[in-house]
This record gives sequence, C-alpha cells and structure tokens, in this order.
Amino acid sequence: MEEKKIIEDNVFISVIVPVYNAEKYLDRCLQSILAQTYTYYEIILINDGSTDTSEDICEKYVRKDKRIRIIQKENSGVAITRNIGLEVAKGRYISFIDSDDYIKPDMFEKMIMKAKHNDSDMVMCKYFIDNAGEIHTATMDYHETYDGWLSIKEGLLKLYYEEHHNGLYSLCNKLIKRSIYVENDISFDVSLRRGEDAWFIFQCLKHCRRVDFIPGAFYYYYQNTGSIMHTIYEDQYEKWVYMRKLLLEENKILKINIDYSRFYKEFLYKVVVYCRELIKQHRNDRVLEIIQDEFYLNALKHAKKFPIHIKIIHYFTRKKYQQIVIIFYKLWAMV
Repeated sequence: MEEKKIIEDNVFISVIVPVYNAEKYLDRCLQSILAQTYTYYEIILINDGSTDTSEDICEKYVRKDKRIRIIQKENSGVAITRNIGLEVAKGRYISFIDSDDYIKPDMFEKMIMKAKHNDSDMVMCKYFIDNAGEIHTATMDYHETYDGWLSIKEGLLKLYYEEHHNGLYSLCNKLIKRSIYVENDISFDVSLRRGEDAWFIFQCLKHCRRVDFIPGAFYYYYQNTGSIMHTIYEDQYEKWVYMRKLLLEENKILKINIDYSRFYKEFLYKVVVYCRELIKQHRNDRVLEIIQDEFYLNALKHAKKFPIHIKIIHYFTRKKYQQIVIIFYKLWAMV
C-alpha cells in the first residue's frame, strides 16, 4: 500500500545515491533519508563496483523498505553512475545524495513544499560542512527567488564566470525537476573527473525559468580526506582547462559581460597550488609543461589581486623564465 501511494503521488522525489566503497558511512546516509518527514520518495542505490561490504549494506536496506532499489554495475566512476540513476528515476523531482553524507529529517519536506507552491524548476538550500565532527554552515548568499530567464542568467549563471560558489555548483543541496534534464537531453559529462556536477547544474540552469532558495541548512557534506576531492590526478590541469573552455564557448550564446580577472582567478590559484604539489613530488617536467601552456599564459594576462608569492610566480611565468619559476616553486614547497 505504501509503495502504491508513492507511485500515485505526482510530486514524489527520486533520490539517487551513488555507492562506492562506502561501508563506513552508508548506514548513516540511508538512515537519514529514511527518517524524512516527507515520505513520498524512492531511493535508487547504484553500486559502482564496490569491493567492501557496501553491497551487503544496500541489500539489507532493500529488504527493509520497498521504496529502495539497487542497481549493480562495474566500477566506471560517478558521472556514469549518476547518469544511470537519471535514466531509471521516476520522480517529478530529483535529489542527489552522496553516500558519505547525510541530511536533516525535514529536508525533503521543506524543499518539496517550496517546489509545489512555486512550481519551481529547481530548489536549493544551504548545507553544513562536517569536518571530522566539527560542523559549520557553508556561506551562501542568494535571493529567495529567481523568476524568469534574465533573472537566472544574471543572478546565477553569471556566478559561474565571476565567482566561486560551492553552494551553487553543488549537486546535493538541490531538488531539480526531472523534466528539465529529460526534455533538454542533459546528462553528466563523463569526460570530467571533477566539475561534472557543476557543469550538470549549469546546463540545467540554462533551461530553468524558476529557481527558489531556502536559507536554512539541511544537507551535511562530510569532508572525507580520502575522496576524489582531495586527490591529485595527472590530468587535473587539463580538466580545469576543459571546464573553462566549455564556459567560454557557452558564453558565445549567453553573451554575459564577463570580468575576466574574476573568471580566471580561481583557476590561476588552483594551478599554482597544483604545481607546488607536483614540485613536492619532484615532477618538474610536468610543471614546465603546464607553465608553458597557451591557455594558462593567456589567463595570466588577467591575473589581479594575488598574494605576493603568487604574483612573483605569475610574473616570471609571463616572462617565460621557466627555471626561475621552478626555483620559486621549490622554495615555496619547503615552507
């Protein structure tokens, strides 16, 4: 009877949970979803080839609650995993929850109430950061409502070009109307190891006409130092460049008036930190490859308001004194 009620409710939520070696956190995550005061949802667990006991934990919850189903697959990464969730989801709204995170009991109730009342294409809320038990609320400052294309373009999409907003880029603090991605053929870019969630949100926002913001925090983002967000990859620089190029290409249509010093600022900062870590690993050749890259050198033309040590690195990079740049990175890596 409960399952029938869920299916008949025309505004129920599909909760997509990618699972990969999450045995330490999965119980907490699923218990927080099952504790929701709003009950008209399904939970889609997608086991991405876990090698620990995650599959057993998933099966345990499937036996407990008919709203839960599990999909087994070989390991292929979070983008493909989430795309599978999108394909099988039935809900009017979609929610993504990472398996090491958890949510407050009234998250769905508060968000779906807002979505129903305004027929929102997207609803987002604040979130907490759980850093080994130390919890604080992430800073997010948005208007309560973005009504109409121009409001969304100038108020939200422009932030992709001029500021770094975790709350906007984050996938897990949102409800998204399923028709947005279905009707516009939007999916996760499997070529992006990082930033695939931000790019998915960007594509959805392009087709939204009503976005609402709830100022309360309901989602707990767990800082797991072993996760992908804290790992340096060989092609990490190329992924950052790829994302910036995608945004620049999009702007040929959007025609947002960009402050390029702000557009490149986060990218430039991440690159110098990345190069410093490469120097620590004695990867001098890789650093030389990056600091001679045309995209990076062009971005440096717009560099403003950096700390003095980064300004020095930028200066000698622009002058193409690569060996001096390497020396400065080595000195910085010793600090």
